[in-house]
Amino acid sequence: MLKMNNQKIEKIFEFLKTHHHFNHSIQVNEIKYTHLNGASIEDKAIRLLRNIYFTQSQPNLNHAKAFFERIENKRNCLATFTGFRNLILQNEKDTIFKALHAFDGWGEKTSALLIKSLYLIQHNPNLHEKFWSDIDLSTEQLMLPVDAVIKHIFKKINGTEMNFDSINNFLINRGYGNHEQMLIWDDLWFWGFITQNSQNKIRNIEWNEAKYWVIRESSKHPNDIKKIHTLAEKFISLLNK
Repeated sequence: MLKMNNQKIEKIFEFLKTHHHFNHSIQVNEIKYTHLNGASIEDKAIRLLRNIYFTQSQPNLNHAKAFFERIENKRNCLATFTGFRNLILQNEKDTIFKALHAFDGWGEKTSALLIKSLYLIQHNPNLHEKFWSDIDLSTEQLMLPVDAVIKHIFKKINGTEMNFDSINNFLINRGYGNHEQMLIWDDLWFWGFITQNSQNKIRNIEWNEAKYWVIRESSKHPNDIKKIHTLAEKFISLLNK
C-alpha cells in the first residue's frame, strides 16, 4: 500500500496548475515547428509518429522499420484521424493507446505521448487547423507518459519505486483522471527535468540550467530564465517537504 502524502500531492498539483502556461507554450510550439511540418497531412502524421517513437533513449530499429513500413504502405489512411485509427486497431473496441502498445517498439510512454500530443493538437486551434480535423479522443484515457524523470519524482514523494501503471492508477484513483488534469500532471516532466542532475547514476534534485537550455522551445531570455529558476527552486522545496 502506497503511503502518499496527500497534502504534498495537492500542493504539487496546485503548483503545476498555477504555472501550467510555461510548459504548455513549450509543448505547443514543439508540435507546431517540429511535428507538424510537412507538405501534406500524411507527411505530418508520419513526422509526428516518427518523432514520438524516437523519443526513446534506445529505440529498436528493427521494430521501427516494421511499423513505419506498414504505415508507409498505407499512407493514404493517414489523411484523417479515422483512417489512422482504423489502420492500427486490431479490434474495434480497442483504444489507440492499447493498439499502439501492441506494436513491437511502442512502449507505454511513447503510446501515452502520442495520445497526449493529439489532445494538445485537438484543443489548440492553431495546431488543429494544420492537422486532422476529425480527432476524437472521447474513448481514450489520457495517461502520464512516465519516464525516469517522473519515476524519480514519485520515488522522492513516497520513498517507493513506482512504474507507469502504478503512477497512472494512483492519479486516476485519486480523482485526477480527466484529460485536463492529466495534462497538468504531465508538466511534472518539465519541472522534474530541469531540477534533476544525474551523476554516477545518482539523480540529485537541484536546479539544472543546462537542461533548461536543451529544451528547444524554452525561452532563452535572461528574465525568463531567472523566473523559471525561481519557480524551479519552489518546486524543489515542495518535493523536499
